Amino acid sequence: MSPGSISRGGESVDSERLLRIIRGELVETTGCTDPGAIVLAVAVAAQALGRTPGDVEVVLSPEVYKNAVSVGIPGTGRRGAEQAAALGVEMAEYADDGLAIMNRVTPEKVAASLTHLEQGGVRVGYAGDCPDKLYIQARVRTGAEEALAVIQGDYDAVSRLERNGRELPLTRVVSAAPETLAETFDIEEALDALECIPLDELEFLLRAAEMNKAAASDLKDLRFGGALARMTAGLAGRHACAALGKLYTGAAVEARMCGLVRPITAIAGSGNIGIIALLGVLGAGEGLEASREELIRALAVSTVVTITVKRILTRMTNVCGCTVAGASGVAAGTVSLLGGSRARMDEAIQAVLGAFSGVVCDGAKESCAYKASATAGSAIEYAFFAVGDGVAIPQGMGVVGSTLAQTLANLGKLNEQGMREVGSCILEIIRTNQKERRP
Repeated sequence: MSPGSISRGGESVDSERLLRIIRGELVETTGCTDPGAIVLAVAVAAQALGRTPGDVEVVLSPEVYKNAVSVGIPGTGRRGAEQAAALGVEMAEYADDGLAIMNRVTPEKVAASLTHLEQGGVRVGYAGDCPDKLYIQARVRTGAEEALAVIQGDYDAVSRLERNGRELPLTRVVSAAPETLAETFDIEEALDALECIPLDELEFLLRAAEMNKAAASDLKDLRFGGALARMTAGLAGRHACAALGKLYTGAAVEARMCGLVRPITAIAGSGNIGIIALLGVLGAGEGLEASREELIRALAVSTVVTITVKRILTRMTNVCGCTVAGASGVAAGTVSLLGGSRARMDEAIQAVLGAFSGVVCDGAKESCAYKASATAGSAIEYAFFAVGDGVAIPQGMGVVGSTLAQTLANLGKLNEQGMREVGSCILEIIRTNQKERRP
C-alpha cells in the first residue's frame, strides 16, 4: 500500500486524488457566479472577435437565467443578465482571468457598458431546449464579423469558440466533466482518505475561509448582516457558535448578492455554497475557541461533505444547494470540532437533509442570505444536538433513510423527479415579478 493511501475493502483509496479533487472544486470568484459566467462568455467571444462588438446576443438555459436575472452585478450598482452581458463587451482583455474577471471591473468599464445598453445592442434570453442545465451562448457582431463562445457544464468551461463560423482552438478551457468526488468516493471513503492528508496540505482551506469572512466584514453596507450582528452580540457558549456561523454566512452572502465587489472562494461551482460551507465552520470554530489545527481539519471535513452532496444534486438544482450541500458540510465540520464520531456526523447531516431538503432554489438574490444564515445556524445546532444531547431524526422518516447513503439517494431523486416542475414554476414567477417591478 502506497503512502497517502488507505485500504478499504481490499482496494486503495488515494488521498492524493482526493486532494486534487478538493482543489479543483475551489475557485475564486467575485459576485454571483451565473452573471459572472455571462460576463466571461461575452468577454471570450469579444476577444475572439478582436474588436469591440456593436451587437451582443446571449442565450441562457432557464436555470442560469433564473440565477442571473435579479442579482447585483459587482461594481455597477445595477442588476441582471443584460448588465452582465453589456459589461462582458468591455472585459475582453481579461477573458483569461476566468471567474475572477469581475475583479477587473472599473468605473470606466461600467460607464462604457451602460452605453451598450442605452444603444439597444444587448439582448439576453433563455431557451428551454439547451443541451445542458448550465449553458451560456454568447454571440457578438460588428459589421460582417461575428464570434461565438459557449460555456457549458461548468461556469468557466468554454466548450466552443468560433469566429465567422470557423471553430477556433480552445486556449483556455476547464473540462465540462471533471473528476468528481461523488463518482470517486462516497462520504465515508472520502473522510477516511482525508485523514491521510497532512494538515499543511489543507491550509489553503483556512485561507479560503478568511477570504470569505472578509466579504462579511463591512457591515455598514449590509442591512441584513447589520441586523444579524446586533442580534448576536453578547451571546456565549454554543449559542455564540451558531450566532457567529449565521452572522458570517448571512453577511457574506448578502454582500455577494447585492453586488458589492468582494472576492470569495466558491465550492462546487457556487459562491454561496463556498460561503456557508467555510464560514459556518469558521464561526463555530471561533465560538469554540478551536485550535488552528482543529479548524483546518473541520474545514476539510465540511468541504468534502459539501462537494459530495452537491455532486449528487448536480451543478444546477431545483433544491437550494446552500441549504442542503453547504449546511451538510457545516454540520459535519462542527461535529469534527466537537470531537464527535462518524456516527454523530452522519446524524447531524441527516438532520440537515431531513429539515431542509424541500427548500427550493428560486434564483440568486438577497433572500439567499436569509436561507444560508438560517441553515448554517441550524446545522451547527444539529451538530451539538447529535454530539452533546444524543438527539437525531429517527431513521426511515420522510426523506431520511436507514443510512446516510440512502438519504442522499432520496435527495437526488427528490431534486430530479419530485421537483421537475419547480424550475418552470419559479421561472414563471420571476418573469411576472420582472414585468411588475417598478424602475
